[in-house]
Amino acid sequence: MKAIDWTRSLRSLQIGSILLPFLIFIAWSLWAWDRERAKAVSEAINNVELIRQYSLRVIQSQESVLRDVADYLDDADLATVDSEELHRQLARHARRDAYMLGIGVVSPDGRLVASSRLHPIDERVDDRNYFRALRDGAEMQIERITTRPSGLQALSVAIRRSGEPFAGILAGVISIEAFTDFFGRIAVDERAAASLLRRDGMLLVRHTPDAPAIMLPDDAPGRIATRQADEGVYEAVAVSDGIARIYAFARVGDLPVIANFGVPRSAIFESWRREMAIAGAFLAVVALLGLFGTTQVGRRLRAEQARRQAEFDRRLLAEAQRAAEMRETLLREVHHRTKNNLQMIQSLIKIRSRGSRGNALVDEIEKRIWAIAQVHDLLYTSQEFSRLDLGAFLNNVCRSPAIVPPELPIQAHCDVERVELDINAAIPIALIVIELVTNAIKHAFPEGRPGSIGIILRRSDDHAIITVTDDGIGVPDGASRDSGMRLVRGLVRQIGGEIEAPESGGTQYRIIFPIDAETQSDG
Repeated sequence: MKAIDWTRSLRSLQIGSILLPFLIFIAWSLWAWDRERAKAVSEAINNVELIRQYSLRVIQSQESVLRDVADYLDDADLATVDSEELHRQLARHARRDAYMLGIGVVSPDGRLVASSRLHPIDERVDDRNYFRALRDGAEMQIERITTRPSGLQALSVAIRRSGEPFAGILAGVISIEAFTDFFGRIAVDERAAASLLRRDGMLLVRHTPDAPAIMLPDDAPGRIATRQADEGVYEAVAVSDGIARIYAFARVGDLPVIANFGVPRSAIFESWRREMAIAGAFLAVVALLGLFGTTQVGRRLRAEQARRQAEFDRRLLAEAQRAAEMRETLLREVHHRTKNNLQMIQSLIKIRSRGSRGNALVDEIEKRIWAIAQVHDLLYTSQEFSRLDLGAFLNNVCRSPAIVPPELPIQAHCDVERVELDINAAIPIALIVIELVTNAIKHAFPEGRPGSIGIILRRSDDHAIITVTDDGIGVPDGASRDSGMRLVRGLVRQIGGEIEAPESGGTQYRIIFPIDAETQSDG
C-alpha cells in the first residue's frame, strides 16, 4: 500500500510539474493580452486627443482668417468693391497661415469673384459640395477637394456670409499636408491609422497623403459609434484598407468633424507574442526541470522498491517452494499408502478366498478395490493430486486382466477423450464403470461365448457421456444383476448424473454426468 501511495504522489508531482506551468502560462497569456490591449486603447485615446487638439487649432485658425475677411466684406458691396484691392486683402490674410493655399469669395450664384492667388478670376464653384451645403443652410462645411487648375489635394473650410437672403460664401483652402505630416508623425506604425471623419461619414483625410476621401457606409462600425457618442473606443476592420484595429475617436470641438486613431490588432498580437515567447520558454524550462527532478526521484524510489520487492519475492518463492514440496510429498505419500493399503486388502481377500474360487462376492469386492487403487495410482503418478484423467483410467480398465480375465474369449475396447474429474467424482465413476463391465462379463457371455465390450467416453460442453456396450446376449429380466444396478444408480445420483439403461436386457448403458468445463483440455 505504501508503494502505491508514493507512486500516486510522484505521478501527481510529475503531472503538476507540467500542468502548473501550463496553467500559469494560460493565466499569464490572458493577463498579458488584456494588458497589451489596455495599452493599445490608452495609446489610441492619447493619440486621438493630440489629433483632436491639432485639428481644432488648424481649422479654428482657418475659420478665424475667414471671419476677419467676412468682417472686412461686411463694409463693402461685392458689386462695387475694387476687385484688385480685394485680391490684395485676401492675399494678405492668406499669408497669416503657412498651410493656407488660398482664400476665395463666392457670390450667391456660385461664381468665384475674388481669390488670394489669382487676379482677375472668373470661375464657377456651384458644382462644389461645400457651396451647395452652405447655400442650403449650413453655417460651416469642411470638404476634401482637388484645387483647380493646379490639381493639388486640399481641405476647404467654407463659411456662410451673414445676412439674408443667401449672400454667398467665403472658402479657405488648406494644404492636405497640414494634416498628413502631423498624422504621419503620430502613426509611427505603418499599420496604424490617423484620420478626420466628417459627421456625415466622409473620411476627409488620413495619415497617408495619397489616400483619397471616401464615404463610409451607414452600417460601418465607425459611423455607428460616432452617431451614438462624441468620443469613445470601438474595434473594427477598416473599410479603407481591411486592417483590424482598435479605434479611439473624439469630436473636434463643436466642428462637424471627428478625430480618429486606430492601433492595429496585429501590433498588439506581435507584442503579446514576443512576451509570451519569453514567458513560455521560461515556464518550459521550469516544467522540464520539475519533470526531470521528479523522474529522477521516481527512478530511485522504483529501484529501491524493486530491490525490496525482489528480496520479498525471493523469500516468498522459497517459502512457497518449501510448502509445495511438502504438500507434494504428503500427497504422494497419502496416495501411495492408500494404494498399498488397498492392495494389501486385495491380497488378504485372495488368501481367504482360496479354495472357494466361485465366491462372486469376493470377486466383486476385489474389482471394486482394484478400481479405487487405480484411481489413487493415477493420481499418484500425475502432477495434479486432486484431479483424474478419466480417459486414462478407462484405458487401464480395458487392458487390466483383473477386470477382463485373459482366459475368457472376451475383448475390451476403449474409445475415449480426455476428461478430467475431481477425485470426489472420479471414484464413483470408476466404480460405476467397473460394475457395468463386470456385469457384462458375468451375464452377457454365458458358457464361454466369445464377444466384445466397448467403453466410449465423450465430452459435450459441460457434461461427459460414458457408454458401455457389449455384443452378448444381454441380461434377462430378474437376473442377479439387479443388486449391481441398484449400486450403479445410487452412484449416478451421487455425482448428479443420469443413466439410460435398456428396458429389458439390452446391451448398452449410457451415463451422463456434469463436469467442470473450464478445466478441460484436449491434451
